Parts: sequence; C-alpha cells; structure tokens
Amino acid sequence: MRIRRPIALILSAALAAGALTGCSWEEFLEWLNSSSSSSSSSSSSQASRPNHDDNDSSAPSSSSSPSSQPDSSSSQVVTDDPSTWPHGDNGQLVAPDTLEELPSSIKNYITGDITGIDLSATEITTIGDDAFNSCNTLTEIILPETLTTIKAGAFQSCSNLTSINLKDTKVTTIENNAFTGCTSLATVNLPSTVTKIANSAFWGCTNLTSINLEDTGIETIGVNTFNECTSLANVILPDTVEKIETAAFQSCTGLTDLFFTSATVPEIVEKSDTFPVAAGAFLGVDAAKLTIYYPSTWNDTKIQELKDAILASGMKGTPNYSAGSPPATLSLLDAARLFGL
Repeated sequence: MRIRRPIALILSAALAAGALTGCSWEEFLEWLNSSSSSSSSSSSSQASRPNHDDNDSSAPSSSSSPSSQPDSSSSQVVTDDPSTWPHGDNGQLVAPDTLEELPSSIKNYITGDITGIDLSATEITTIGDDAFNSCNTLTEIILPETLTTIKAGAFQSCSNLTSINLKDTKVTTIENNAFTGCTSLATVNLPSTVTKIANSAFWGCTNLTSINLEDTGIETIGVNTFNECTSLANVILPDTVEKIETAAFQSCTGLTDLFFTSATVPEIVEKSDTFPVAAGAFLGVDAAKLTIYYPSTWNDTKIQELKDAILASGMKGTPNYSAGSPPATLSLLDAARLFGL
C-alpha cells in the first residue's frame, strides 16, 4: 500500500512518540482518520489567516482603527445646550441656526475666554428679561435680523459691553432698564422700526457719546431714559417725538448738541419742587456749552415755546439756539467742532 506524504508524516511522528505501540489494525485506522481530519482543519484555518510581516507597510496598524481615534464629526450641537455650541475666532459663542429662544442660563456660558455671542444665524425674536444681566465678561453681541424685542434688564450692568448694533434688526421695543449701567457702552445703532424706548433704558451709560433717534418712530423719551449719561454729547430727536419725560436727560453734563426735528414742540416735563415733586427733563444739564437746533420752518412762536419749555426743565443757564438740520452722521459734529466751524 502506498501511503500519501501527509499521512506518512503523521505516522512517522506517531511512531516516534510511541503512540501506536500495541494497537490493533482497526485501532490504527481509526487513529489515522482522526489525525488526518485534525491536521486538515488546522492547515485550513492557518491558510485563511493573513500572515503579515512586522515590516509590511500594508498591514493595518492600531492607530488607523476607527475605534482608536475620536471622530470629530461625532460632536453633536444640541440646540438648547450652549456647552455644545462651536466657538468663533474672536472668542464668540456661535449659536446654531435652529435656535429660536435663548436658554435661561445663557449668561453662564459667557465666561473665561468666551467674551461674546453670535446670534446672527438664529430665529430669535426676543432677548428675555435679565438674559445677560450683570454678565461682566460680555464685550460683544451680534443680533439676528428677526429680533423685535429687548426685554427689561436684558443687558443691565454688562459693564464691559462696548457697542450694540440693532440697525439690521426689526426691534420695535427696548424695555425698562435694558442697558442700565452698561458703563462701557459707547455706540448704539437703532433701526427705523423702534417705536418705544422705555424708562431707564440707558440710565448710567456713562461712556455713551451720541444717540441718533432721527429715523425711529419713538413718540416718548421715557423717564430716566438717558439719566446720568455723562459723556452724551450729541442727540438727534425724531420728528415723531411728542413728549420728553421726567429726568429723561438729567445729569447729561457733557451735552453739546441737541436737535429737534419735529413740526411741533414736544411736551417737555418741567422741574417741580412742590407735590408731586418732579425732576425736569434736562435737570442738571450745563446750558453754557449746549446748542439747541430747531427746524428752519419754525416760526417765532414755536421758537419761544421751545425756549420756555427748556428753561422750565431744570437746565442750568441758557443754551444757544440755532436753526439747523442734523448732519448726515453725528461724527460730522465732532469734526466741525474740531475745526471751529
């Protein structure tokens, strides 16, 4: 009988190990069959396994395994969780375009290296009551076009907020104390949609230098609206204004140019020392360095009406009066003053 080479090898190994000593022919065949099957199975398993040399560059390494590396795409932005929002290049928290309402805890995320927030891509219509109140880290905010209302105390005491640009928004209402105590706020740009600036909205904004209300639809300058805005130099009132309330411009000691643009003289609250006690609209304003401008179409009666109202408003002294229209930009006033024009 001719024995195949693999079987011969098995037989030789078995004989050498003494595995066949004293067995019968039948036992030998049974042993042979089982050994052959085991060898074939082992060889097949070995053959199916890739044999990668340690130096083979085609071998997969552990570092290229997807499970061994974090997947940056797995970072998911959760609409109402600011901790998952991306950060902009200028230290801004960037809100997702799916955001329709600010989380109540939003100011807690403006901290450390995060000094601003970009809401421009959102659908927010309201900045809620006290949303950023006393958020001293906040220096900048970019607001969405959809914004219509800034609620009471929304930015109160944000002492490092330097500017607020509402020009491209649809804001109609700025409520009580919205920006009270924003002592670094130097620039405010308002849209034509604004019809109401409520009481004390900008009280104590000591770095604010100008306010242009000309294109707005505001009818009343509220109580204490610009009280203690000590750097406020230039003010343009809208032609829609009907009333300037108690202490609206009280202690605006830096006021130099005030423009009236309405067809009629608005009601200006007088100073009263008797009950009910009332602070005049311009109480404490230094008239010596102030020029008040009125439309060239006003007749002598209206001009005198304005002078009487200003005199009763608590202003110190008598200002200069001149017919004139507001400049294209308030910065032109500063330029004219610089060159003595």
